[in-house]
Amino acid sequence: MEQVADDFESSATIIWAQPNYIYTLQGSPNDTYYLGYQWNMRMIQFDDIFPNITGNSDVIITVIDSGIDLDHPDLVEAIWTNANEIPNNSIDDDNNGYVDDIYGWNFINDTNDIDDDNNHGTHVAGIAVAKANNQLGIAGVCSGCTVMSLKAADQNGDLTSTSISNALSYAIDNGSSIINLSFGAHQAYVSQEMLIKNSIDIALANNCLVIAAAGNFAQNIDTNPFIPASYDGVIAVAAVNESGLFADNYSNYGNRIDISAPGGSGIGDSEQDIFSTFPNSTYDFLHGTSMAAPHIAGIIGLLVSVYPDISPTDVKDTLFNSANDLGDSGKDDFYGYGLLAVKNAITYLDSNVLIQDITVSTTLKVFGPNGENSSILNGPNPFNPIQEATFIQYELSKDATVELHIHSISGEKVWSRYFGLGDVSGSSTGFHSVEWSGKNNFGNYVASGPYLIYLVANSDGETVIKTTKILVLK
Repeated sequence: MEQVADDFESSATIIWAQPNYIYTLQGSPNDTYYLGYQWNMRMIQFDDIFPNITGNSDVIITVIDSGIDLDHPDLVEAIWTNANEIPNNSIDDDNNGYVDDIYGWNFINDTNDIDDDNNHGTHVAGIAVAKANNQLGIAGVCSGCTVMSLKAADQNGDLTSTSISNALSYAIDNGSSIINLSFGAHQAYVSQEMLIKNSIDIALANNCLVIAAAGNFAQNIDTNPFIPASYDGVIAVAAVNESGLFADNYSNYGNRIDISAPGGSGIGDSEQDIFSTFPNSTYDFLHGTSMAAPHIAGIIGLLVSVYPDISPTDVKDTLFNSANDLGDSGKDDFYGYGLLAVKNAITYLDSNVLIQDITVSTTLKVFGPNGENSSILNGPNPFNPIQEATFIQYELSKDATVELHIHSISGEKVWSRYFGLGDVSGSSTGFHSVEWSGKNNFGNYVASGPYLIYLVANSDGETVIKTTKILVLK
């Protein structure tokens, strides 16, 4: 096409010519069924962070369930592999007690065959990690993250204490810190259960985040505990329907509920349920708190991807404090702290980083573009350095030397700039707008996440330090 345009331009009667390029509207993933069937993703604000936030493949979300379709085109890129095991040599290369555990283990049959013969595990995995924006199928909450599928359920969907406990141990030993449990039973039927509790306690002690479905019996789990969701430290997830209302026809409830997420209506119209991956490279609808839980596992994966150093406590604080408060004000028995809100969660930590200005001066003043009582600003904020730059804006009451530094939340300095006394580009009396491209001092784009901006101004022995925040979203 470019050659055709060049040929036209060679004509004396044509001023210029170009190909008729095609552009695409942005805002939602281009997955086949996203706009038609994935109402749940729009409900949790996924469109507000797409495509700037995606998962990191180093973040492993474990799904202990009925297995997975290893060949599903929407999951194949996300499936965890054991780098320490040589495939199909009948040797336990990593000496972990499991021979040829390339993709995990089948703890119900004690084999390396984790193929899903029930549908449930593949469906749960898709909600959490299905590949987004690949012009195929659906989008998962944490597209880009890795899923470790550990088969602990048989074809009837039944799990055992030992299959669950052994799967939990395997996940911990292999570096997964996010574990989804979309199953359970009321304590009355498992009254002597200690093995699973002990295994979950070990996971929590190893800084794992354990997410569990609240159960589908429309019962109060304070008076009739549901295991494992009722265990202390576990994130218990209730379900809302397609209208964003508590799914009172099936979801368990109680003070033990921490948060809610879409689980579908469960009233017969399948398109009001959750659409996700199914075995044999297909897709289908299911409903239940089992579907709500992996939404939470997915957003935790995104949080850990954006904030690699975030602690389990901060993850929970972020999820609960950023949720959309529904029902009674504050935490309640049906929605917990509220409905999952992806954008709110991603930006919550940035807006709550504690930073402090320091002034050792009587005459030197540093303030923002809106007068002496305003703070220094940077904008746009958040910003995507691939597409734009941001500008640090401040005003000086007199000439000074100015240092600008940008640090990651963990304290690493990524960028700095120095202006000598009275430099008109950044340290003379008056207003300044200094550009930052989003690259570090070595010329590489910084990772997505929150950063702290420090301005240090000195004049005649007087020092002013101003601080502000910037969120990079790529």
